[in-house]
Amino acid sequence: MKVFKVKPAEEFALEFASGEKIKLCFNMKALSVLGEQINNKKITFSGPEFFAAIIYAGAKACDPEFTEEEANALYVRLEESMPSALNGIIEEYCSAAGVNIEEVKKKAVMAML
Repeated sequence: MKVFKVKPAEEFALEFASGEKIKLCFNMKALSVLGEQINNKKITFSGPEFFAAIIYAGAKACDPEFTEEEANALYVRLEESMPSALNGIIEEYCSAAGVNIEEVKKKAVMAML
């Protein structure tokens, strides 16, 4: 018999020097939002649009008021000055979605070239 061990999706947060915190979570709601983003905008699985969509989905699951514009701005902010935080978000997404992180990184590098 196949058994699936179920545990709630873990929330995590980005905390900035200013004290601002942005909570993210990659539960089914977040994965559904990401699926809609990919299908509606025809987003490929690499590049800035995909990573901004991941941020949007994770934050939207915790804060219904979080916007796509905020996600785009946050992606730029993280890419420029906090790449380890951006990498952490991608790793959390991959873990929750069962996606191979090495494949995501490889596609991202190929998109940059």
